[in-house]
Amino acid sequence: MKFRNWILGAALAAIQPCMFGAMNSSYDDQSSMQQNQQPQMGNAEPFEGIDLNAGVGYSGVTLKGTRSGTKPLSTTYYGGDGVAVQVKVGGNYAFADMWLVGLEGYGQYNSAETKNRFFETATSTTATVRNFKMEWNLGLDVRLGFAPVQNNLIFVYAGPDWGYWDFVYNTPGLTSSYKDWRVGGLAGAGFEQKICDNWFVRSTFDYRWYGKKTLTYPNGETQTLEPRMATALFMIGYVF
Repeated sequence: MKFRNWILGAALAAIQPCMFGAMNSSYDDQSSMQQNQQPQMGNAEPFEGIDLNAGVGYSGVTLKGTRSGTKPLSTTYYGGDGVAVQVKVGGNYAFADMWLVGLEGYGQYNSAETKNRFFETATSTTATVRNFKMEWNLGLDVRLGFAPVQNNLIFVYAGPDWGYWDFVYNTPGLTSSYKDWRVGGLAGAGFEQKICDNWFVRSTFDYRWYGKKTLTYPNGETQTLEPRMATALFMIGYVF
């Protein structure tokens, strides 16, 4: 009984700011209608300010690997799925009734990893392994938002992204790895909704692409890497 009361008390404490915010907003609206002294807020204005948000979701990485040299040319696509966790901070300005522009910076962790294991020939006894992962991303993006109604925002965003590549190549007689930060591009879209005065929820989908990187091995082989990443996130945030 005590535990149930404690849970109910914690839940009420968590939603109390939103309840009071909604009550105050309703009171302010009635007062404004009666006195007709305060201008009406634009649809995009509730999203204006500095915001901090974090979320979790899906990440998928795909690698196009092209190999040439002492062995026949081969091109292979392989990918992996995982979990993404992102933290983002941004600043937004409502420049018109329904329009908003913002600048954001983020950091992201990804667990997705490709695990490509195969035998070079039918008689091979040792497998060749090509594993690729991009655990970390850092980036900036500019977003443009449209608020068709108050407290609801549709937006698109794009900008540069830095991904940390981690590639391991093991084949009979050769073991090699490559790790480095590589710059690429990011483009995405999302939907955002205010749930009370300062809190909001957001869902996004974005796509990252990077230029090619060619690795040369001592045995004369070359390996060209060309990764891509897709991310879908659900986030919660606070606007100051």
